[in-house]
Amino acid sequence: MLKDNIIEIIERHKNLYYGTSGALVYINSVKTASSVPTPKVGNYNLPSDYKKYIKDCFDAFIHNFKNKENLDDDVIPYFRPKLGIQEHSSFISGNNECIVDFVGETSFHHQMVYEKEDLESLYLSEENKYYQLLKNCYEYLNEISKDICHVALRGTNLALDIANTIRGNDLLYDFYDDPEWLEKLLSFCNDAAIWYTNKQLQWVKPVYGGYITGFGKWMEGTCVGHLAEDGTCLIGPELYEEFCLKYTDTFLNNFDGAYMHTHSVAHTSLKLVIQNPKIKIVEISSDPNSYTSIEVFKMYEDILKDKVVNLECSFDELKNNIEFLRDKRIILDFNCNSLEEAKEIVSFVRKELPIK
Repeated sequence: MLKDNIIEIIERHKNLYYGTSGALVYINSVKTASSVPTPKVGNYNLPSDYKKYIKDCFDAFIHNFKNKENLDDDVIPYFRPKLGIQEHSSFISGNNECIVDFVGETSFHHQMVYEKEDLESLYLSEENKYYQLLKNCYEYLNEISKDICHVALRGTNLALDIANTIRGNDLLYDFYDDPEWLEKLLSFCNDAAIWYTNKQLQWVKPVYGGYITGFGKWMEGTCVGHLAEDGTCLIGPELYEEFCLKYTDTFLNNFDGAYMHTHSVAHTSLKLVIQNPKIKIVEISSDPNSYTSIEVFKMYEDILKDKVVNLECSFDELKNNIEFLRDKRIILDFNCNSLEEAKEIVSFVRKELPIK
């Protein structure tokens, strides 16, 4: 393994999850002169070149991980396929062709549901070529990663986001023009999210009694994620509560717990999105022209008090907000420009935010 103290790191995770305060510190990257770029998915002929793409990405990951040698942070070495945003919906089949573009660092799944009757043609099948692509990537990754690192879940878009992808922005009219039909669409998408997540759990091996979620965070039990409700950036909390919340709750009934990814620009829906007690960790991404993740945390401190909060911030932001963070349970993500900076951050967190 790329680290030999994984059991110790797992124990720190458990101590935070069951404790009252403290921080885990994730140094996700350290930039050095020897760093190599991650290959871009758009430069490969997929699905056929999937082994070359995964191997190239994996080799780059190993090379760059060695920039963090002897760094005592809380990252558990992990890898997962990164085929772009299409992964969260292209496993759905129907009468209309599933069109996917692999472009640059990501991918796009084109609209599938143009007319209301298109909904009746949607189905889930392991024969879907993009489902097969992701499954094949996982099988190959499990083969080449053995004794080097663990394999993580991909994560799952929930009903709202899947519906927004396969229906396109026509979805925003459906809330008002045909709410009864929209309920049928969201119900199908919720079933699809549960099906897709269970398939991931078949492809990924447990890690010391838990799973590594899509953003790299270990959670105990059959916990899943990251989960996404990015559509809350487009609709308000009233619509989310009326149409979507019940599907999120139904999804969560199938698992022990979850890691929820959220956006600062959608902070007005945060209370609703994270209210289910099975959501154990809440990640807050800082969006352009919006609040930072720490600012959102301060705004919603009361509703986040029973959650572990995953923050992205700079070292200066951390130091400037250290008093606010002292009695919280948090996970801190950093990307560093040198190993010296990374070591300084880890030392600071261990001293100022010990797990209690």
